[in-house]
Amino acid sequence: MPSRRVLIFANPTSGRGRGTGIARKLQPVLAENGWTVDTFLQHPQKLREIPNAASIAAMIVIGGDGTLRAVIERVMELVGADNVPPVLVMGLGTANLMQQHLKLRYRRVGLEQDVMELLEARKTVKVDTAVAGKSLFLLMASCGFDSSVVKRLAAGRTGPITKLSYVTPILASLHDYDFPPLTVEVDGQIVHDNQPAQVYVGNVPEYGTGFPVLDLASSFDQRLDICVMPCQTRNDLIRLSMLTLVGKHRDASGVIYTTGRDVRITSDLPVPIQVDGDDAGTTPVHIHLLDTSVAFIVR
Repeated sequence: MPSRRVLIFANPTSGRGRGTGIARKLQPVLAENGWTVDTFLQHPQKLREIPNAASIAAMIVIGGDGTLRAVIERVMELVGADNVPPVLVMGLGTANLMQQHLKLRYRRVGLEQDVMELLEARKTVKVDTAVAGKSLFLLMASCGFDSSVVKRLAAGRTGPITKLSYVTPILASLHDYDFPPLTVEVDGQIVHDNQPAQVYVGNVPEYGTGFPVLDLASSFDQRLDICVMPCQTRNDLIRLSMLTLVGKHRDASGVIYTTGRDVRITSDLPVPIQVDGDDAGTTPVHIHLLDTSVAFIVR
């Protein structure tokens, strides 16, 4: 008999508490339909073991992209990268880029039935995974102005955030970010040498601000898309942002758009790095694809 064991991970702060409520609504409905359910309502790092991991049919992750990344990263640590069960994403974060990427939608009324149908069909796609420094990422990593914004947001964060939470960090970064020089190496070749720039590396075209920087990216091709945008001033940043908004940034003077499997970003001074919307330290950073893909449940 196929396994009918499911793990539910919910970020208790996601959706201002909706994550916990959804998990508690799902558990009895799934149990009534023959599923064995284990629910976790704490940070993934508090998880110490996953008994009988091979018997898990699926993991449901309720929360934002950061929660999704943290859960998969912890499960990989506990059971091995090759043994992560298929993942069903239920986005309750600020951007929910992975849910967008997988084109998943849930009804507010009938959500439990939607989940049941997805679990019963268990149609999956394999999504590439990568590491930036010590952090797993599924979506994208970046270095530059937007990473400075993420770092400021993380430093002042005290609870759930909305898109409005980014306003103050953006204004602060516009005021004093100094666009430091960066060197970018892709698969052993220097493509940008010690000049001010914004650098984006990722798996998916979706981006949290709505600006599709990596518009040619695929999460299924075992390649990372890399975009290096020369950027020395706020005016450069605004101009490149507008070009990105209309899909013309790859044609802009000096912009490098390429693909690879191994990326290194270095700088004379530490420059912030963000991974899937979370602060991930500073340069230098080594970014590389993993050989392992993660199965995600889709319609």
